[in-house]
Amino acid sequence: MGQEDHSMPENKRTIGYLCPVCGKAVVVERSEFQLTASDSRLPCPCGKSELTIRQMGDHCEITVPCVCCAKDHTAACSNDALLHQRLMSLSCSASGLGCCYIGQEDAVFQAMEQLEQAVDKLDQAPDPEEERPPFLDPMVMEEILSELRDIAARGGVSCACGSKT
Repeated sequence: MGQEDHSMPENKRTIGYLCPVCGKAVVVERSEFQLTASDSRLPCPCGKSELTIRQMGDHCEITVPCVCCAKDHTAACSNDALLHQRLMSLSCSASGLGCCYIGQEDAVFQAMEQLEQAVDKLDQAPDPEEERPPFLDPMVMEEILSELRDIAARGGVSCACGSKT
């Protein structure tokens, strides 16, 4: 008789980003052990970009290439967040769009799909010489502004100086 494995299955994390060079989605799965035992490199198959996770004790430093601004973004996060959040997003400070997602497989795939759609919209944007709308998606921006107006009407918006007007 063979020996049975009574150990608990190890949790997996899915990591995704868009390569700024070839534009393809890079989505990989790593075990919790792989992510916390040592530094990780997650290269794009094109070989021209890679995401890195550098372990630093109880937290890590994630560096991801950005498809929006073509620069690398670096963020620190706790290993607890890296291993247990349903979906963790790292965003581009220039565009506001996510550039990396880490979490449960379904959540990462859904976020990556939305990112690809947003990047497609950016790619289809008019020539910079032409008149361009002030927001990527005016309907979404109107929803956000409407919500902000509601929050302000309830007195939920204030300045750092303490003023509520």
